[in-house]
Amino acid sequence: MGEVEFSFIKSLPMMGNLADQTLEQLSSKLIRRSCRKGNFVFSQGEVVDHLYFVEKGKMEIFKSDANGTKLTLWFVEAGEVFCLANMYAEHSFANACCAEDTKLYCLAKKKLGEILAGNNKLSMQFIQCMSRKLAVYSELIDDFAFLKMTARVAKTILISQRLDEKKPSYL
Repeated sequence: MGEVEFSFIKSLPMMGNLADQTLEQLSSKLIRRSCRKGNFVFSQGEVVDHLYFVEKGKMEIFKSDANGTKLTLWFVEAGEVFCLANMYAEHSFANACCAEDTKLYCLAKKKLGEILAGNNKLSMQFIQCMSRKLAVYSELIDDFAFLKMTARVAKTILISQRLDEKKPSYL
């Protein structure tokens, strides 16, 4: 591992304010992986043992049922992190599929745990990241439970427009 991985990790919004020593420690443990459009990184119900950083491309995170009905939760794009919550659950609660050819960096759960054990600031960054995801899930549940279909569609359009203007750094 080298300068490329360090530069990539340092460029991530959720990592930018961490000490270089922490970033070097993280980048030295990364494994680079390429995936083709349509390939699954993991499926709903599987054990997930890596955290993923998207270098290039786009991932679709979605839930599906036995009938093949699909509910897209979100897309993960270059510069974003995904799978933190799945790593600490017993099994994945969603699927991760490449929406286009994608380059990822993977960090094994065990190696991440070793780094987090010695770095409170990084641990807080990840807790904040998971908390933001939890808030998004809670809002999705509220919308499905309490809003009529037309209101959900209108809200989705408004949110999409806002995201185009300013994308969240690491939701």
